[in-house]
Amino acid sequence: IDGVKHLAAGKRNTVDSNNSTTSQLAADATYTGTGTDVSQYTSVAVTIHSDKDSDADGMIFEFSQDNTNWDDQYKFEITASESQTRRFQFPVTARYFRVRYINGDETTTEFRVQTILHRENILTSIHRMKDVVRDDRSAQVMKSAIIAQREGSIVQDFYPVQADVSGNLKVTTIGTDVPADPSALVLDFVKNGGSEDLLVDGSVTPVDFELGPTVTDEVWSIREVLLTFAADDFSFDGDSFGPNVKMTTGIKIQIVKDSVVTEVFRVIQNEDFLRLPGRTPLVNNTGPKDILGAAIAFQGLVLNESTSDVVRVTISDNLTSVKFQYLTATVFAVKVE
Repeated sequence: IDGVKHLAAGKRNTVDSNNSTTSQLAADATYTGTGTDVSQYTSVAVTIHSDKDSDADGMIFEFSQDNTNWDDQYKFEITASESQTRRFQFPVTARYFRVRYINGDETTTEFRVQTILHRENILTSIHRMKDVVRDDRSAQVMKSAIIAQREGSIVQDFYPVQADVSGNLKVTTIGTDVPADPSALVLDFVKNGGSEDLLVDGSVTPVDFELGPTVTDEVWSIREVLLTFAADDFSFDGDSFGPNVKMTTGIKIQIVKDSVVTEVFRVIQNEDFLRLPGRTPLVNNTGPKDILGAAIAFQGLVLNESTSDVVRVTISDNLTSVKFQYLTATVFAVKVE
């Protein structure tokens, strides 16, 4: 039974002649439909075809409570070179509905508008998967919460996944990614011959520092590589590494996986620490030894002992200056097997 006590079964959808037209539009002309009472319908579908561009945001679909104030508006546009026909579906949000169309700077030779009032909900526009979806296409805004089960917890132990102040999902931050089993945590330096001191002379022969799973069939999930140094006072001037002149070749951070070496980042000067795609750089210029450090973050990177995978840091410059106190690269990982 509808709102006026008529049996609704079998009622047809209705073409809204108040907001349908085939009349052509001159350059910069406007078509304004007539407000239609849509309170007995659930959805409105509008198809617009034009062989010329509309004005910017020139397709306007409006709802009104009183047929005078058109407060609820949806704006789109036609770019004829991309698509001459657009279709839109709207739920009924107020009693009255109308279409307005503002033409671009060319007279149309093909202009058609048809509005159909539906008594049932209808699907949104359908697109082929291979087609380009442009930002002017209509879309439903979906709000949802992501929750995840903490590793090693009971079945009911789920927590919301949070975002940082920039809206990025916090999925690799130390402190929210520590395994429940402490023995699965890996926090160690890349090393060469047992030494983690990267302050070596690699200018003649590059020196490799490495760290990776060594136990038979062990698998690590790499989360971060943290590069840190302490030195006499330094500045960000575009020409320095620590207190010295910038390096020639730089410190190469690499991943060796399945015998393939991939360089993921290179540090040549102090400013490069600000570009490392991980945690916010740590800068301490207050003590007798200044500290600078930053991390590069990884998602989904797995190293296997069976294929001799490692994190590798290569030094190809002479970093033996007495002005440095230390330079290290720390790997944060979780054993997953």
